[in-house]
Amino acid sequence: YQRTIKSTENCDSTIFLNLQVASNKADTIAAKIFESESYEVGPFSYSTAGQHLSPLESFYGCDSLVVLDLRFYEVYAPNVFSPNDDGINDRFMILGGEDLQEVVSLQIFDRWGNLLYEGRNHDPNDYFQGWDGWSRGREAGEGVYVYTALLLLEDGKERRISGSVTLMRWVV
Repeated sequence: YQRTIKSTENCDSTIFLNLQVASNKADTIAAKIFESESYEVGPFSYSTAGQHLSPLESFYGCDSLVVLDLRFYEVYAPNVFSPNDDGINDRFMILGGEDLQEVVSLQIFDRWGNLLYEGRNHDPNDYFQGWDGWSRGREAGEGVYVYTALLLLEDGKERRISGSVTLMRWVV
């Protein structure tokens, strides 16, 4: 574009404007969640792993595009264990891949809410070995127990998870 403007002294000035339309710009967000959670970008909520495109409009009506690269934390909590000294699933513990840096604490409760076990990892080089199915010097009975665990994840976040685990005792 070109425009000629005259000043009050009748001098001419020429203004040149080279206007180009920019290609679509996109911001990328990489995030991790647990499988039971969702991640929000503006008015959109995502709960499946993968890449998601979120077209957003600003207060001024400008459009932008956010690319969400959503992954799940690699953390696994078994739903059953059998502390029968056969060397297979004898302890209940939270497991994980590179995402799981540390199980900071693990608590086990009975169905009435009584604390049966609490393990804390005070020293990162001294990982506790999970619940062995014992409480107050006695074997806990077969049944369903509730757990809560505080985890330190690779991204530096501490997250709390909870669920239930079934204790089964059988002799091989």
